[in-house]
Amino acid sequence: MRLLERLGLHRRELRAWAMYDWAYSGAMTTIITAVFPTYFVKVASADGPPVEATARLGLATTIGMSVIAVLSPFLGPFADRTAAKKRLLAGFALPGAIAISLLFFVERGDWMLASVLFVLINITLNGSFVFYDALLPHIANDKEIDRVSTAGYAIGYIGGGTLLALNLAWILHPEWFGLPHGEGLTPTQATLPTRLAFLSVAIWWLVFSIPLFRFVPEPPPRSDGKETIAKAVQDLWDTLRDLLRYRQAAYLLIAYLLYTDGIGTIIRMATAYGTEIGIGQGALIGAILMVQFIGIPFAFLFGSLATWIGAKRAIFLGLAVYCGI
Repeated sequence: MRLLERLGLHRRELRAWAMYDWAYSGAMTTIITAVFPTYFVKVASADGPPVEATARLGLATTIGMSVIAVLSPFLGPFADRTAAKKRLLAGFALPGAIAISLLFFVERGDWMLASVLFVLINITLNGSFVFYDALLPHIANDKEIDRVSTAGYAIGYIGGGTLLALNLAWILHPEWFGLPHGEGLTPTQATLPTRLAFLSVAIWWLVFSIPLFRFVPEPPPRSDGKETIAKAVQDLWDTLRDLLRYRQAAYLLIAYLLYTDGIGTIIRMATAYGTEIGIGQGALIGAILMVQFIGIPFAFLFGSLATWIGAKRAIFLGLAVYCGI
């Protein structure tokens, strides 16, 4: 129990909240980062040059992220004014899992279907995280929130890495699992292990989301629910207006936008680029898998580092090393 308290996971609702990062990270690693980008370039866009496939993947990512960027400022205030954070989270997670499961039907040359589904996946994954993050301040106090957030991040690395390891095993060694293998396979048989990996992600996301919906309480609404949408828009306008008076908050948002999107671009496009220049799928997925498990202790380390030297200095230290690499 003392260890759980040090990790920030000493109450059931805190552990249930952190488990959503485990559920969500399976999609982030297999779909967003490791397996699907390679599949998109080598299979879904196989009829065109690799550079064109990478461009298509980048465009689909941009569209999905742009939609959620427009929606998020309205979704946040709306969720604050209603007792609906968990329902809204489910409203993104369920369609997202369905979109991922439909990737099972993407085969050679189906780049348009793959692109549309990838846009939907980006919207739903990131939309669900808006409400996931919004639940944390309601279950953790000011002294706990850093530890709980760090623990969730580390658990996400474990969950994403675990599922990716399983996916890598049956993609590289389908014979271990009784899947089609060897010479003379049809295109459908050859891609079956990867398409099953996509299906496993959808199941993983839904199953490991259950603890959050069961054990994390729904925060009370801030209003009686009347004219909620209009009030949410007014809240957004008030926030934007107040930013003009709080320059440091405005700087924080701009800096966060620049550095997280810069890092996010590398994470999302790395395997597509690696495939384009001829690096093998096994090596790419293996590298991402290694990153997942290296990230576990360092997630906790940075949580402690923020306590010792301050969050701002810890961020600058991490970014300096990242830029150097």
